[in-house]
Amino acid sequence: MHKGFSHIIVLLLGLLVFVGCNKDDDTVEVQGSQQVIADFLAADSTLTAVQDEATGIWYIDLDSTASGSPLEPGLVVEAFYTIRALGGVVIDLSSPQSGGPAKMLYGADAIYPIGFDQALSLMKVGDSMRFFIPAELGYGDLEVEGLIPHGAVLDVIIKIEDAITLEQQLIQEQLAIEDYININDLNDMATPGTGIYIDRINELDSGALVGIGERVEITYVASFLGGSAFDATFGNETFTFEFGRGEAIQGLEFGLAEMFVGESALIIMPSSLAYGGSVKVMPTLIAEELVAQKIIPTYAATVGPFRPLIFEVTLLP
Repeated sequence: MHKGFSHIIVLLLGLLVFVGCNKDDDTVEVQGSQQVIADFLAADSTLTAVQDEATGIWYIDLDSTASGSPLEPGLVVEAFYTIRALGGVVIDLSSPQSGGPAKMLYGADAIYPIGFDQALSLMKVGDSMRFFIPAELGYGDLEVEGLIPHGAVLDVIIKIEDAITLEQQLIQEQLAIEDYININDLNDMATPGTGIYIDRINELDSGALVGIGERVEITYVASFLGGSAFDATFGNETFTFEFGRGEAIQGLEFGLAEMFVGESALIIMPSSLAYGGSVKVMPTLIAEELVAQKIIPTYAATVGPFRPLIFEVTLLP
């Protein structure tokens, strides 16, 4: 296998629920985090924070809106944020200067650190709040030299720009795909009623179609919409799986069902037919370590939330 790619197109059965951070003594760490937060707040008389008893998270209302909609689990949250270790450097951020707001699936065990997800539960659309998140809801014992201290309490600012339904998210992705098709002059692409787009690279007039339960063999390059490749077969390597048994992502199987054996095609799919909400990992550089600890699924280390994908695939005889 080529070391640059991970072969993540096999479909895992849903997102893994976070198993938490490794801690030697939960009680000691919880008490220690709360004391750190209390000392920090006591040292600055300008800070007036309230503790949420259910989570242990402390928060300061920076700018709230009475008319904002409350969040419901399963909504796609669009937010700007800054995450710091308390008194430390910026660990991760999403700002207007770095692009649009970050997207993440709220209330579905699809955000890491989990304290960020719980902080969102205290907000409405349009709110801007500052949170002090205990270590056990942050990175726990995970440490990155110069960035994330061991047992760090987190100082997080979140501004929710919007929260949309999965249906609204799909519409946004479809518009982005259509723009990509127009910009790259791929207007001959077909949509077979499955939500995918197919452009045949070497089109055959006739041939065999694959059937449910058949072993199929393919080569492929997988890319983000308008971006770089993130997975591929390499050299003489191929990927083999049993067709129609849920062993590959839906968008790929839908595309292969429209192809004759021996054809090559470009298949573009929305995230709903690929990895959906995946897991929003902040920062992304710790994703591989989270996979190793079985905290997130393998694919989440490479494919973030709500990413339309492009597969250039050949269905081998």
